[in-house]
Amino acid sequence: MALKDLRFLPAFLEAFEKGLLLVGDIEPDTEYNQNRNAPARQKVDPVTGLRQWKATCTDPSESNPKRSSIQVIFLADVAPIPQGAELIPGTGLRLIELEGMTLQPKVTGQGEFKTLGWTVRATGIKGDRSGSKQAPSDLGAARPSASKGA
Repeated sequence: MALKDLRFLPAFLEAFEKGLLLVGDIEPDTEYNQNRNAPARQKVDPVTGLRQWKATCTDPSESNPKRSSIQVIFLADVAPIPQGAELIPGTGLRLIELEGMTLQPKVTGQGEFKTLGWTVRATGIKGDRSGSKQAPSDLGAARPSASKGA
């Protein structure tokens, strides 16, 4: 079917009217490997060719507790870094706004309890200065030289 990789491009506030809470850190999205001693391989998005990073988020506008927690997949060469202070120090809770967000429908649940769900992808976080969205203007300033500190 030609629509297998169909991704919708809604505005952030259309999908998450009260914003989105990041819970914890953004981590690499790794492939499953039966061999526990093998090095972890990071997943690559088949459509964009970019590395995948994952984060757990909470939608404060969702009243159903089973659907309020979602996983966001970030597509970038470098993990996005959320800016701003934590809402409650030490918890990792931050209010974020996704940039370059896409939604892809998927079936969730099992047996007779299947429902429509969404895969949420984004290219970054608003206010991020990690270089995940674009290369830094001064490449030398972004990478420490090998001669410093030696």
